[in-house]
Amino acid sequence: MDWDIVPSVASQFAFEARSFDSIVGCGTLVVLDLTEGATGLSSIEVTDAVDPGQEPIWDMQFEYYASDCMLDPICELDCEGTPNGSVVIDCADVCGGTSVLSGCDNVCNSTAVEDCAGDCGGSAVDDCTGLCGGTASGCSVTDIDGNGYTTVTIGTQKWLVQNLKTTKYKDGSEIPTGYSNYDWGWNLYTGAYAVYDNNSSNADVYGNLYNWYAVDDSRGICPENYHIPTDDEWYILLEYLGGAPSGSAENWLIAGGKMKDVGTIEDGDGLWHTPNEGATNESGFTAIPAGFRLYDGQYYESGYYSIYWSSTAEYYSDAFFMWYLLHDDSRLYRGLFDSQTGLSVRCLKD
Repeated sequence: MDWDIVPSVASQFAFEARSFDSIVGCGTLVVLDLTEGATGLSSIEVTDAVDPGQEPIWDMQFEYYASDCMLDPICELDCEGTPNGSVVIDCADVCGGTSVLSGCDNVCNSTAVEDCAGDCGGSAVDDCTGLCGGTASGCSVTDIDGNGYTTVTIGTQKWLVQNLKTTKYKDGSEIPTGYSNYDWGWNLYTGAYAVYDNNSSNADVYGNLYNWYAVDDSRGICPENYHIPTDDEWYILLEYLGGAPSGSAENWLIAGGKMKDVGTIEDGDGLWHTPNEGATNESGFTAIPAGFRLYDGQYYESGYYSIYWSSTAEYYSDAFFMWYLLHDDSRLYRGLFDSQTGLSVRCLKD
């Protein structure tokens, strides 16, 4: 119900009581003392609008506090009692206070911030490789982008423990990316990289997927004093981990499990799909299943395949050697892929 109050005499106000634009009653509001700050007992009486002479249809008494606002229908008192004043109560319930809603939780005087996982007030932080919630420490190698890497010595070789994630060649020039499915496979004959499923967060975990043209570019993509291993250098790793005489088939059966990171997606403690056959990561190589991007531009097998380029071309075809591991096998494999395929890169110390 709305009140249209019009001053009549000193302390008496006439008003109309309206409901949905219809006058339903009229009456008087009596205030005994309008002096600023005065208090007292006021009375209000409403009579029927159609028959004002009848007995009141509603009357009441209430206590009042007189102020300048009593004569101004749009006047409001601030929290200090000043008519139309600007002092307000802050979020800590202090009149004129300076406390404000703040922080990622929007709580009074909060200093909470989001952690690297986007959790308000969380404690997750990036490790030295830039992986949120990761455990790597003591990164001793950085690429041209400033991404950090740890290393592991396996036999006579020193390998990076993380997949390469640089977006630049060593001279600082950009490696192109962002190609459509069609352009990636059918119109691309220069260096490029992709991120699995075009989801930038995958680069933090799995690194980037580089085509052969980027791998073979003379500007180089590995950090300073590191290179992409040749096919022969992968063989050295194979035979060291296999432990059997050179050329023995047993090496292939043993080496893969020693290279694969442990844990499974299903158990919530790894990146491989179950069963992650034979995985011990005894070598510290920590192979993870980043999947790959084929010439059709589609992404395949994240969680199932870990595939790495070598820098060696096959002599009789437009194909290039790569080495790979599977989720359901403990063996290390060697194969060929065409130049439009996007694969992971592990760098080896010169």
